[in-house]
Amino acid sequence: MLKSGLFRATGWMTVVVALVFTNACTAPSGLRELNGVAAEARNQRVVVANRSGTAVFTMIIGRNAETRVDWMPCVDAARCPPIQPGESQVHPYASLVLDTGEKEVIVHWWHAATDGSGVTHAVDLQSLIVPLQ
Repeated sequence: MLKSGLFRATGWMTVVVALVFTNACTAPSGLRELNGVAAEARNQRVVVANRSGTAVFTMIIGRNAETRVDWMPCVDAARCPPIQPGESQVHPYASLVLDTGEKEVIVHWWHAATDGSGVTHAVDLQSLIVPLQ
């Protein structure tokens, strides 16, 4: 017996929907990644992982709070420890600058480079917007 086009389309749609739901359940929806740095918010913490080849320094701040906070990138490993390649850092929400009702944080990161005079500077500043849960 031949199946109608509508019946075949409905069958394929069921398969596609099942795959989407399966993927949604196994992949973290809040994970963001750019140039080897990944960040996500879960369990009242922001986790930043360094999958790049060099150490990265980070600053995490609420998206709304950032409009009123004046900060500078830090390259002093004693004051602001970098994340080494293959490692991650966990930042509890309570340790972050967040305004009431924040829905997202901005994870800024950068590398450190020493110039010809021996002074270390922040270079290659990048950022990700990560939804809070």
